Amino acid sequence: MIALLLACAGPSEDTLVDELRVLSITPEVPEAAPGQQVRQDTLVVDPFEDHRLLQWTCTSLAPGSCLEAESEDWEGLSVDEPRGSFTVSAALASVATDEPLPLVRRWALACEEGLCPVFDELDAGLTEALRRDLQAPTELLRDLPFEGVSLAVRGMYVSSREDPATQPTLTCAGPWEVEPAGTAEFSCAVEGRLAEGAALWGYTSAGGWVGASVPLRSAEVGYSLVAPEEAGPVQLWVIVEDGASGSAVWSGSIRVR
Repeated sequence: MIALLLACAGPSEDTLVDELRVLSITPEVPEAAPGQQVRQDTLVVDPFEDHRLLQWTCTSLAPGSCLEAESEDWEGLSVDEPRGSFTVSAALASVATDEPLPLVRRWALACEEGLCPVFDELDAGLTEALRRDLQAPTELLRDLPFEGVSLAVRGMYVSSREDPATQPTLTCAGPWEVEPAGTAEFSCAVEGRLAEGAALWGYTSAGGWVGASVPLRSAEVGYSLVAPEEAGPVQLWVIVEDGASGSAVWSGSIRVR
């Protein structure tokens, strides 16, 4: 019955990305040790390719606090670098155990050029007011419009165990062409640990996926894309969330002919 309902369903509006959006923040590992340097990729979709990107790390041992706020340069803060790295605070060595703890958050703020004052404020240095805003990131959104601004966060676990969790891998396969308003069937396979709540989330530059997300009850799942009526190339993105802190991104394209 569920499969029949999905087959009859239309595309989800939530899967259409036609404005600036931070789609994912993907560290190379979902769980790290104190002092470990972690590379990461941040996927920002911008139809107009005219935005600024601010990223920073917040390590919290108490609600509303960031260890990074105590450093002069705010370790892990970067501007306009979708690919980069950050270092997990070595101070966590005193609390890290074999039990992973969700102590680190990685934030990303994308804004259309000239829209967010924080970028001009950074030119003057890290003032106390700006440090407070970075510890409460929603404060950076005050008085800003909904369009042209996107704020995202990714949590990371910290532990001292010898076999920390690793990121899943995701591959999707489907047709290269589809007729206008037609449906293309994709098959996505995931390798890695999957916990309760694991799911795929689809996004597209036109048309829409059937269902904002698809639950992962096995390592392979189908996902249906409804093409737009207009001919041309369509960009596709699928993100897997493994139900813990792991994630991976697949990107591809399809042509409407």
